[in-house]
Amino acid sequence: MYQCATDVVWLKELLLELGLEDMISLPCTIFTDNTGAICISESNAVNDKTKHIRVKYHYVRQLVRRGEISFKYVKSADNIADLFTKPLSGKQTKDFAFSLGIY
Repeated sequence: MYQCATDVVWLKELLLELGLEDMISLPCTIFTDNTGAICISESNAVNDKTKHIRVKYHYVRQLVRRGEISFKYVKSADNIADLFTKPLSGKQTKDFAFSLGIY
């Protein structure tokens, strides 16, 4: 989620430099199947379970607080990004590729 969030910030800055501000819609929604990470990103609380979190995760929290990104839960079975990150069955690969318009 951190890597995706930093990519979103980079793309936003690129669009601004190109003078394409009207193409930016905030917050940018990032779909994830990790409910625990969503809860941590939306919480401002620091407790015994979260105080060890690295700086990059606090950066994601800051982006959520500033309204630049938001996270939305998507079931693992429906997570199209898995096409690029995990080995899938032939049917799942075809279904996800079709959903992306590349099959």
